[in-house]
Amino acid sequence: MRKNGGRKQQRFTKPPLVILSLDGFAADYLNYNIVQTFDHIAACGAKSSRMYPVYPSLTYPNHFSIVTGLHPQNHGIIDEKIYDQESKEFVDVRNASMVGKFLNSSAEMIWNKYKKVENQQMKIKIFGWPGIDESSVDAEEFENPQPNEKLRGKLLKIVELLKQAATGLILAHHSDLERIGYSSFMKNGKIDRVKKELENIDEDLDYFMKKLREADILDCVNLVIVSDHDMSNMWKFKRDKAISEQHKAEKELDKKSKRLENSQRLNRNHRDIVSTRDKQLKALENLLGECLAREDEKFKKDYGTVKNAASKKRRREFLWKHVKKLAGGPRGCGEFLRDLLKELSGSDEIDASFKLTPEEGFYVFHKLGISKQKQAKLKKYLRHLLKFDVFPSRYSIEKLEKIFGQDELFDVKLIVDPETGKKHVVGLLKNLDEMASIRLSALAAANKLMFRDDGKGKVMFGVFCDKGGGWTKLIGIFGDTHNPNSCYHALPLVIFEGEDTAADLRKYCPEVLEQLKNFKQVSFSVDGQIVVKDVEQFLGGDMKFLCSVYGHKGATSSSNCPLCLHINRDGSKLADFDPNKEYTLRTLKTLATCAKTGTKGIYKDSSVVFYWIPLENVIPPSLHVIMGLAQKYAFNVLLDMAHVIDLETAGIVVTDENKKISEHNSELKKLKGTMEKTKRITATWKADLKNIENVMKSLDNIASNSIQPSKCSAICGASFCLYKDKAMKTTSSKQLPQFECDICEDKVHEVCAAIWTEDERASIHDPIDDSFTCATCTGLTTPALLKSAATTAKTMINERLEELEKEMKTLGEKYVTLKEIVVDGMGEKRKELEETWSSLGADMSAWHQTFSGNHVYKLLSETAIDEYMSIFPSNEKTDNIRKFIGKLGSLQRMCHSDFFSDGEIEELKSTIFEMIEPLKKALPYDTITLKLHILVSHVPVFAKLHRTWAKMCEHLQFFINLLISLQFFIILLITLQFFINLLISIQRLSFIS
Repeated sequence: MRKNGGRKQQRFTKPPLVILSLDGFAADYLNYNIVQTFDHIAACGAKSSRMYPVYPSLTYPNHFSIVTGLHPQNHGIIDEKIYDQESKEFVDVRNASMVGKFLNSSAEMIWNKYKKVENQQMKIKIFGWPGIDESSVDAEEFENPQPNEKLRGKLLKIVELLKQAATGLILAHHSDLERIGYSSFMKNGKIDRVKKELENIDEDLDYFMKKLREADILDCVNLVIVSDHDMSNMWKFKRDKAISEQHKAEKELDKKSKRLENSQRLNRNHRDIVSTRDKQLKALENLLGECLAREDEKFKKDYGTVKNAASKKRRREFLWKHVKKLAGGPRGCGEFLRDLLKELSGSDEIDASFKLTPEEGFYVFHKLGISKQKQAKLKKYLRHLLKFDVFPSRYSIEKLEKIFGQDELFDVKLIVDPETGKKHVVGLLKNLDEMASIRLSALAAANKLMFRDDGKGKVMFGVFCDKGGGWTKLIGIFGDTHNPNSCYHALPLVIFEGEDTAADLRKYCPEVLEQLKNFKQVSFSVDGQIVVKDVEQFLGGDMKFLCSVYGHKGATSSSNCPLCLHINRDGSKLADFDPNKEYTLRTLKTLATCAKTGTKGIYKDSSVVFYWIPLENVIPPSLHVIMGLAQKYAFNVLLDMAHVIDLETAGIVVTDENKKISEHNSELKKLKGTMEKTKRITATWKADLKNIENVMKSLDNIASNSIQPSKCSAICGASFCLYKDKAMKTTSSKQLPQFECDICEDKVHEVCAAIWTEDERASIHDPIDDSFTCATCTGLTTPALLKSAATTAKTMINERLEELEKEMKTLGEKYVTLKEIVVDGMGEKRKELEETWSSLGADMSAWHQTFSGNHVYKLLSETAIDEYMSIFPSNEKTDNIRKFIGKLGSLQRMCHSDFFSDGEIEELKSTIFEMIEPLKKALPYDTITLKLHILVSHVPVFAKLHRTWAKMCEHLQFFINLLISLQFFIILLITLQFFINLLISIQRLSFIS
């Protein structure tokens, strides 16, 4: 539509085209004369009297026909659900990712055609066209409409694009009319909501035209408004309505005539009928009253106190008998009982309820994390299933949300990631100072505070972070208690949907980080007196988290420690490990210097998140260090030892007893590669054997002068060109090239020169020695001599094939055995080891093949160590492994929540150093891990400085993850049990009725 028929403003080189699809706009809607803006548009441009939709008349086939100009059988989207020949099932193409599977490559979209015509000079924009997503066009060319976005919002975006004069083609799709048409008109036959939506469309289009006029671009825009289909049963509705009205008129006419004919008879009998009905009703009422009076004498005892099952059943039968009378028969009993339950639910007359209270509904929905949309769907489904609503109203829940949703100390907000558009829920502490004061006052009142240096020390406050169950939790721990690692002493700081990385912490909780930075003093109440103490902050978590917040690249970096300048040289072995070596400690200043250049393991331009916490206050992660060392240097080594014993038992020679599981897996891959190579060589020899058999047939034909002429035109100069005979038709075509003999200079085929195997063919293509001699020059001057040579070659090939088959069988047996023992863990010694661990209460993760922290704790006890080490034969390696595990167990028992004495600090240091020597002897060629370096180089220093190692540790974070998971699980079980009982009750009522 262009009012002036083509006059353009100077800002446009060509008129921009806007295609607006009003999904489900039936032609009959125009007869209501509601969308009057259409008349104005038609007056300025053109109007089609009718449009026929393609078949099938569905949204997706029609919209692809609109943008391609092709019928469905040509563009490929023939329905909204299409049968897939590959998967043998129907695929829903309303999922845009499935469209490409069926869309014909010859179907060119209008925007692709436009790009070619305009030579990429003008941009395009698509607002949610059916079947199109970001993968179909460039990301900047597509905008997915927001949920419930109205037509006016899309039209305003179009106006803004047109004002910029850089967009030449715009497509927009609006589906509200179709949705309302289906829900209101097709299901209920009501047109009111459809008319209301038509009024909205008229207002929005009128507003759109005004905005174009105000921008002075109305006269230079080509506007095309289309629809895809109407409501498929609209004509049926009109027809049925007309027939219904005709039948109604005929019946009314019949009734009037019958009334006229029978009026006198009806007048005579009316009084008698009324009198008889009143007498019957009164008799029934009297009978029911007498029955109830008689039964009242029997049922004086409270039903809840009745113990006899037969008596209870008799009461139920009595009730059921009268319910059927009151409901007018068995058919009406179900509805009668449901209405009765609705009235009695929450009544003071009974102590049972068939509907959740607002508090119970609030608890269920929020503890299970059910969104408002899912709440509505669940309510609707159960209301349809049970015929009454077990949930409270949404309004009553929202009232409680206003009361409990916000708190003076905590807040919940929704943050949209600008990069991905994903919404993230963030719950955070609003006032750290106040919350810390409340918590410390409560601990003091419970007599649980215990400060360092006879109460003169600072308040120890640990900040820990970890991800579990899709949520990242940042918590605070007060170390000045008898049991600081109890999850009930934790102070929640923030919880959000995201990763435990520096980037996500800065993105989702900058307010909490600012509070932590300013958390330097805390005041709290002790015996009614206000005490003010300085706060000393510590930082803890796993190594991945610590590396992230300090901008460190992690354990794979050459300088792999975030706390010091330890150099992780490739191939650093335990045999060369010096536990007494000291390393230069990092500082905030050196971290900043390295960040400028991106050296010494620090990311370029990175910065420290918790820069107010000194590096000497970073807590070495005791749980992850102990678990990591136990898994790598103990449990994995024992598994490797079990594999060696099982492989030797199976007859497989193990050249290196120190092989790890990963190395065995690598050997398995190499073995599989050798098998594939052998299979290819076998196939080549079989092809050579077939060629020789063809050669022998051809030679027999030549000798007997019974050649069957072939159609081969490339006959060579050999005395006996084998390709003359038809028997050579199955020989590989790559032998057809001809080569010149170095002696007679005749050009002959490889086959005709008695070159019949792959090895012989390779020799004439040798770049160093590419000499070639024909059969005649080598003395093979007759067919008999050639056949003799072929027979010898055939025998040799058969012998080689037998060798390859034996080799393949040996390799296959070794592969199966190695896989069963190493990968599947089916060896006897491996089974015995796992069964022993399981009997001690420790089971490996089926996927990761590792142990949890609780299981590691059990396996490092002295009794457990003796039990599972006893299954291995005693030797130097086994004894050293036993010593290492024993010292690691002693170290684990020193990870307690009390402050160390001077003697305990020395014991910790000596235990660490004593475990290194047997480890070096047992595994001299194993590598030095970051966790081993942290234990040896940083744990003794931290323990000496702060007189503790695990007083505050990441154990608590693990328990919080577990506690949250258990709470969700328990709530889910309670809710499911409630609904199961409710459904059983309703099912019984339905069965009775």
